[in-house]
Amino acid sequence: MNRYFTQYPEDADKAVLAIKTGIVDMRTFTMDGSPAGVQNFVDRANKILDGKKIGVLGCGRADKSVPIKDTVVALAQLVIEGKIGGIQLSEVSASTIRRAAAVAKIDMVVTEISLWTTDVLENGVAETCAELGIPMVAHTPLGAGILTGQIKSLYDMPANDYHRFFPRFQPENFATNMQLVSKIKGLAGLKKCTSAQLALSWIN
Repeated sequence: MNRYFTQYPEDADKAVLAIKTGIVDMRTFTMDGSPAGVQNFVDRANKILDGKKIGVLGCGRADKSVPIKDTVVALAQLVIEGKIGGIQLSEVSASTIRRAAAVAKIDMVVTEISLWTTDVLENGVAETCAELGIPMVAHTPLGAGILTGQIKSLYDMPANDYHRFFPRFQPENFATNMQLVSKIKGLAGLKKCTSAQLALSWIN
């Protein structure tokens, strides 16, 4: 992003930069949501961005070893200091959202939403965000590629794609999930669009 905005500075004010951070180990999603950790991640990001404003920032997952209140208080202080513009939460429960919102204004909740990941519509997350007026942003709307119909086996996924370690992509689950993808492809055919187009239209 720094290279892009250095080359195209006129675009800097046209974009809102949202950053998910806090990950210590991507494979295990080990997090550091401590106040010191959050401060360190933000300082590093701002140093790399060299002046480009961070719109919203938050941890990619809640750090189970740190109370969400402590993480949000640290982020709120960074908003006051002007180091970030707002606070986002990612992959959190409805109760965590409520605890966080009681501490500071939450500007965005990022969560996985797709045709095969509809949990937030049933577990209270979407309802809580609507009640509190918090925008939800969907990540991985194409299911890490599987909803495009282009992935037919684990070998079709890049070797360095961390999604390969998720339970849904393991051999004991993969065949069943491919049956769902086949049904989506059939429905997309009736709609005269691609599987990916159908999946993205459903999100909207």
